[in-house]
Amino acid sequence: MFSEIFIKRVFLASSMQRWNDHIRPVELTEIDKRWHQAIIAYIIGKYEEQKGNSFDWKKLIEWLIFEFIFRLVLTDIHPKVFHKIIKEKRKETNEWVIKELEPVLESMWDEFKFNFIRYIEDENYSKLEKEILDAASFFSTKYEFDLVYESNKNTTLNIENTKKEIYSRLEEYKEKSMTKEILKNQKILDFIKLCSQLRFQQRWAQAPRIPKTSVLWHMYFVALISYMCSVEIEASPKRLFNNFFTSLFHDLPEVLTRDIISPVKQGIEWLSELIKEYEKSQMEEIVYPLLPEFIRKDIEYFTENEFASRIKINDETIITTSENIQNKFNKDEFSPVDWEILKACDHLWAYMEAVSSKKHGIKAIEFDEWIERFLDIYKDKEILGINFWKIFDLLWEEK
Repeated sequence: MFSEIFIKRVFLASSMQRWNDHIRPVELTEIDKRWHQAIIAYIIGKYEEQKGNSFDWKKLIEWLIFEFIFRLVLTDIHPKVFHKIIKEKRKETNEWVIKELEPVLESMWDEFKFNFIRYIEDENYSKLEKEILDAASFFSTKYEFDLVYESNKNTTLNIENTKKEIYSRLEEYKEKSMTKEILKNQKILDFIKLCSQLRFQQRWAQAPRIPKTSVLWHMYFVALISYMCSVEIEASPKRLFNNFFTSLFHDLPEVLTRDIISPVKQGIEWLSELIKEYEKSQMEEIVYPLLPEFIRKDIEYFTENEFASRIKINDETIITTSENIQNKFNKDEFSPVDWEILKACDHLWAYMEAVSSKKHGIKAIEFDEWIERFLDIYKDKEILGINFWKIFDLLWEEK
């Protein structure tokens, strides 16, 4: 079921640019937008739960992925043109997208392909999940627009029309029951803004890379692959939810410390522990006060004890192993998190960054060391039946 074709297609999206017909103060990529959308969708979803509105988190996660890969095929189409095409030629567009994605869809499990086709063809299927995604997409786009507006207001034709359209939609969302409470809560808006700062942080800042990737991109990729792994091991719904959103938030403390590469943290005996203590204190002082209790509990669970698989029993966090979870605790009541799997997904992304840069002719000793290290770590290694050595091997085409 694990698809290197899917992974490679997603990796190619690293260079997809947004607002590339505007002056941009920073690089804005499709991947970063999708991570930001996922974070906002999570927050809207948690508020909906608090109001007693039930929906399917697994569907919401899948829909995030479906929307992303659908947009991958229609890259570089201006949003206005894109929406016009969908409105006037929806059936023909869907058929063409399915054809273009056929190798990817065929490489995934049957239900994935079935659900993807249903998602794009049936407008009334899972309406609440789609409404959450639409709202999250809008707010992520508005955030980007606010970044580019000042640089373009005197130079870009029709920028004022774009502003008028976006702020007209914002007024509509201020009245919608799904979003009006969030839009009145400055603290949660500040949290969303704080999270988005990770799009400005580049990975491997001291080494040239192709493509350059942000911390946001890294977290989104880890979340996508952890979702695939969770499906493969038949994770319970809560376990799948935890694995996806733990991946999505796992480097959130780096918004306070910046991305410090593992060789530095591991090479100085006392540094890793010092960074961890500082991150915890800063999360307590800066991040957690922005969050309502029902979200704070999640974020604490996602970001603390990040180097261990864990469960909850009577609201107490218990450190365990993924094997133990699979055998005894694969139930929602234990709220499991599989750090062994998430760490392997994290390593897979770093491996692909190094391989990609090496294939593009960049010579850096760090990349050779990391490629060799990861191949050594995962040689003949399986985690809950997932053969990570095979995945690493398939993605290293130059052997």
